[in-house]
This record gives sequence, structure tokens and C-alpha cells, in this order.
Amino acid sequence: MILGVTGTIGAGKETVVQYLKKKGFAQFSFSRMIRQEARRMGKAMDRRSLQEVGDSLRQKYGDEGIFAKRIVEKIKARKIQNAAVDSIRSPWEIEEFRRNGDFILLAVDADQKIRFERTRKRKRMTDVDDFGQFRKFDEKEIIGEPGSHQQIGKSVQMSDFRIMNNGSFEELYSQIDAILEKLHFKA
Repeated sequence: MILGVTGTIGAGKETVVQYLKKKGFAQFSFSRMIRQEARRMGKAMDRRSLQEVGDSLRQKYGDEGIFAKRIVEKIKARKIQNAAVDSIRSPWEIEEFRRNGDFILLAVDADQKIRFERTRKRKRMTDVDDFGQFRKFDEKEIIGEPGSHQQIGKSVQMSDFRIMNNGSFEELYSQIDAILEKLHFKA
């Protein structure tokens, strides 16, 4: 089974995947793949640069779901039974995963102010300290531009399960456990 995770900036996508890793899932990350590509291209690691790298790759490969293909190849080559993939941001990547087997998509969201505060606390190079700028990045990622930019809004609409992550870790984990139970997952 492949559990994909999509969602808004600061919603807790990586936290969900880390929890799934503790449950025995192998971990894969779209964000990590884009950061590796950015380093290879000599780009900065800020949000704008990473968005540009992702956009350029999507323009180059179109709707081929290139990252999903790479991850599916790794899963098959390593004969991985259960994988969790974070930071899925486009419908064509979701469609590629769905063409290749047992795929379930989880969407994670939280109130925008909560997400902004979370990103301020984690202090990554991709995070901003201004709420207005955060809202602009958030809107760009949610709406996207057809054919190139990430489209989180459409990706969320394609999800099989939605998690609202406004509370504690325990509340988040409880929601994940309930989904795993519905999927009849056994570690």
C-alpha cells in the first residue's frame, strides 16, 4: 500500500509521514526530491527558488507524473509493502500513483494562522516571518497554475481521507490510526 500525503503549508504532512514510518511504512518525499534537484542545479533553498525548480520540472515533463514514477520504481525495486509519500502537490502525480497500484491519498490541513505559527517556529529557509507573504505563498500553492505550478487545492479534492490538524500530536495520531483501521492496516 502507498499512502500519499498532500496538504497546505505547515499543516503537518511530514509529521503524518513520520508517524506512519513508526508504524512500519517506508518514507519518501517529493520535497526532498525537489531540494536534491535544486542543489544539483545550484539553486537557493528558499521557498521561491524551490517553487521555481518544481515548476521548471513540471514544465519540462508536463503531466507525466515524473516524481511519482521515480518513487514507484524505487518501491517496486526494493519490494516495499507499505510506503508513505509526503508533499504530493499535483493531480498528475496522484493519477500516476493511482495507475500503479494500491494508493490512498490523505489530505492534511489546519487553520491558516495555526499553520503560519508552526512555520515560524520551525524556521526553515523556506519559511517566512511575515503573515502577508505566507498568505501569498499559500494561495499560490493552493490555486496553482494549470500545467506547471503545484495545485494543492485540486490535490486535496482528490483525497480519499482528510485530516484537520488544529490540535495536539495525540489528536493527529488518533485520526491517522482511525484511517489505518478503516484500511485494515496491520503493522
